[in-house]
Amino acid sequence: MQADVAQAIVRHGSLSVHGSLRLHAPLIVLGDLEVHGQVADWVDWSRLAVTGNLRCRTMRCASPFWVGGRIDAEAVCFNPEGKLWTGQELNAVVVVGAQESAGVVGGEVNAVHYIPSADWERSAPASLARLEQILVPEAFARGDRQRGIFTPD
Repeated sequence: MQADVAQAIVRHGSLSVHGSLRLHAPLIVLGDLEVHGQVADWVDWSRLAVTGNLRCRTMRCASPFWVGGRIDAEAVCFNPEGKLWTGQELNAVVVVGAQESAGVVGGEVNAVHYIPSADWERSAPASLARLEQILVPEAFARGDRQRGIFTPD
């Protein structure tokens, strides 16, 4: 599913996406959102708002996302402008913050591996070293080990 750049889409009721959801404009879901692939915003400040629960395989937050309920995902990665509000909790295997990102705001984070944004601010190289213990080497193709930069794809 893809929106035009100049439009905001409002979905009255729950939405299920078979594949990935690549946001190019604001999307408001008045219900639950289930995505069988990745949720990612590709335009600055595209925004996502879900009044219910969000379930997806992976999530890349580069702008503010709001979820009124619970979030269930395998992996959640933030870009510097990314911010994720949850009314209840975020359940994930891996949550990777970013420098200058607000990261997860509100709600509880339940993750097997969690490297919050504050850790990247304190020591990006140390955070990158922790991440290298979790992810496969191919995940670092666009990163910069010298500066401690991880670029999620």
